[in-house]
Amino acid sequence: MDNRKYNHYEYCETIARKLKPIQHTDEKRQFFKSTEQEELDELNERISDTSGVLFIAIDGTESSFDWRNSDSLMEQPSYLFAIVEQTEGGNAASIFQAQQHCKAIAMQVVASMMQDYHDYKNGLELLEPATFRMKGFGPIGNNYYGVLVGFSFNQGTNYEINPALWV
Repeated sequence: MDNRKYNHYEYCETIARKLKPIQHTDEKRQFFKSTEQEELDELNERISDTSGVLFIAIDGTESSFDWRNSDSLMEQPSYLFAIVEQTEGGNAASIFQAQQHCKAIAMQVVASMMQDYHDYKNGLELLEPATFRMKGFGPIGNNYYGVLVGFSFNQGTNYEINPALWV
């Protein structure tokens, strides 16, 4: 990856391949893509034959907008990723342990993103660091629990009318 527009799925898959607790490969799939609109049942089906720690990149093309200056409409696209680990069914201690482990891994992903933000790499120069948020996540699949991390970018929006799209 280089200095270009942020590609959520590509970035997350690269991270999933590099992180030792996940170690995604073409042979051992530990990385999955999802949209916010996708039914959880469909995602559950895709991860049913996995084990260990999984990385799920979620891009539902969600955005909010802000009017920061009198001439600047800013778009704030939001992205999510989940780090989840398989737990023992119905065991609260196992769930808590998985969430703590996944939180530590997620914090390493945030650290990597912040390094890329400071180095203007991988399209992260427009990242808004104050928008990171984390919460517990699960169950999904076969008793996977972990954390869900969200973040946003802040980019200018061209709000000029394109005459070719209007009657």
